[in-house]
Amino acid sequence: MVKSGMTIRYVTAPEDMGAYHTWWMQNAPEGRAAVQSHVGRVCAFIALFCGLMAWLNPSLIPLIVFEALLGIGATMLFSPPGIRRGASAHAVQVYQAAENAKLFGERTLEINEDGVLSVSVNATALYRWELFGSVSATDTHAFLTLGTVTALVIPRDTLAEGNWDAFVAEARRLHLQATQRVRVPAMAH
Repeated sequence: MVKSGMTIRYVTAPEDMGAYHTWWMQNAPEGRAAVQSHVGRVCAFIALFCGLMAWLNPSLIPLIVFEALLGIGATMLFSPPGIRRGASAHAVQVYQAAENAKLFGERTLEINEDGVLSVSVNATALYRWELFGSVSATDTHAFLTLGTVTALVIPRDTLAEGNWDAFVAEARRLHLQATQRVRVPAMAH
């Protein structure tokens, strides 16, 4: 059971999940890998297409090679931010569906040495610190990640009660403290 600790109250919205997806694709190893994989597929397509064009038009090989390098360079430079924006917009669109409305609204989080107690009108959940992969923050949101693609998202601008910065700092401290005391069992050979 969660003992008394630091509390924060805020309001969530589908846009907060969009912010999480943007952060996830830029910072989480799985998110970065997904973006890199997509960029790699586009670059491979450009290379194959230009290779076919060069095979069909050998006299234009220098021009085709230039276009291929330009296309691959532009893809590597401009695609990652576009992919993140697209994923964020898609997440917001999915979470705006009427079926998801009860996932959002006012929420209270209480933290202490044992974990995080999350309370909203529709759900109450207790998460032990060991379940969290990380506690991260941007200027606008804090993310207490669960697994590889889920998080408790705390927007700074809809804070109703508590100190956002102090809460994030304490959550980081408690998460670090809990993960340092957890012993990982040895692998069997």
